[in-house]
Amino acid sequence: MHTRIMHDVAAAVREHIAPSEKGDAVLFSDSRYAAIPFSPGHFHPIVKEAAGGPVSGSLAFIDGGNLEILAAPSFSLQFIRVYATVYRNNRRSDFMLFEQYALIRAMPADGVQDIRYQVKLFPLSKTSLPVDESALVFDSMDPALRHGHFRVDISRIGDITRDILELAAARLVTQTLSAGDCVIRDGTLQASYAMQEHHFAGLFAAAHERGVTVASIAKTCDLFCTSGRSLLGAIAQLAAQQPHAMWHYTPLVEIRNERHPAVMALAKLHPRSSHIFRCEIHKDDAQRLPQLMARLAQNSRDPIFLGYPYGLVDADQFARVSQKDGEHLAMRFMAQCSREWPDILPFINAGNAHTILDEK
Repeated sequence: MHTRIMHDVAAAVREHIAPSEKGDAVLFSDSRYAAIPFSPGHFHPIVKEAAGGPVSGSLAFIDGGNLEILAAPSFSLQFIRVYATVYRNNRRSDFMLFEQYALIRAMPADGVQDIRYQVKLFPLSKTSLPVDESALVFDSMDPALRHGHFRVDISRIGDITRDILELAAARLVTQTLSAGDCVIRDGTLQASYAMQEHHFAGLFAAAHERGVTVASIAKTCDLFCTSGRSLLGAIAQLAAQQPHAMWHYTPLVEIRNERHPAVMALAKLHPRSSHIFRCEIHKDDAQRLPQLMARLAQNSRDPIFLGYPYGLVDADQFARVSQKDGEHLAMRFMAQCSREWPDILPFINAGNAHTILDEK
C-alpha cells in the first residue's frame, strides 16, 4: 500500500516538473520586472579569457551571521559577526572580521501610540563598521518588514541589522580595492526597505568611484516560472539542450525597479557541478558580466562545493554563529549579570513557554 502511494506521489511530481509545451519565463508579480521568454540562445559559455580582457584582479566576498542570545517580547540581545575576505589568483590576500553585540529594544514612538525598535551596537572589534547607530530605529508596523497585519517580531531586527552591517563592510572593503576588482555579497542587490536602500547607495557610489564591480550570488532561489515550476529547475532542463559545460544565462528579465539596479543572470560555474546559482551585477557594470563569470568560475573549483565560489564558502564559515557559540555567550552573559538576572528573567519568561515545551 505504502509503496503504491509513493509511486503515485513520484508520478505526480514528474508531471509537475515536466517542461511546459506552451513556453515559459520567470514569473514576477511586480510590474517593474519584465520577464523575457526562455530560449536556448540565452546560454553563454564561460571561458578563461572573457571578452574585454584577461581574467585577473581581486575578488572580495562578504557574508554575515547572527544569533539571538536572549529573547523577550520587548528586547532581543544578538551576536552579529561579519566577515570580508579578499582573493587574488585564488589565494586569500586579506580579510576583515567584525563582531558586535546588538541590543534591540522596544521603545515608545514619539507623538503616537506605537512602538519602535531601537538598536544599540556594542562592537568587539578594534575597527568599527561605518554605521550611524542613531539611524538604527525601525517602525514595528512598517509594511516592508511586518508579516501581514502583525507587528514585526523584534528578533527579526537582528537579521536586518546584520544585513546593514554586511553592506557597511562591503563599502569598507571596497575602499581597499582597485579598478577592475569585484566585491561580491551573499544574496541579491535588491533593497527591500529604505535603510537598506541607503546603504546600497553608499556601496554603489564607493564602488563607482574606484572602478570596482558590485555583484551578488544567492545561495538559494525561490523564484517561479509562469508554468509554476522552480526557475532553477526549469533552466537546468533547458540547459541539457545546449553544449556548454559552464555557462551563464542572460537575458532573463528586464528590471525597472529603482531599488534593484541590477542585471540578473543564472550560472553554472563548474562542469561537474549540479548546482545553478542566481547571480546579479550592478546595471552600470553589465558589460563586465562575462569577465565576472570567468573569475567566479576560477574560484569555484574546490571539491568542498564544486561550482560555488570558495570565497563565499570561506566567508560563510568564518561569519557563521553556531548554536554552540550562542549557548556559550548566553552563559557568559548570565554569569556577568547574576545580580540583575532575577529582574531580567520575568521578561524572558513572557515569551519562552513554547521553547520549554519543545525541549520536553
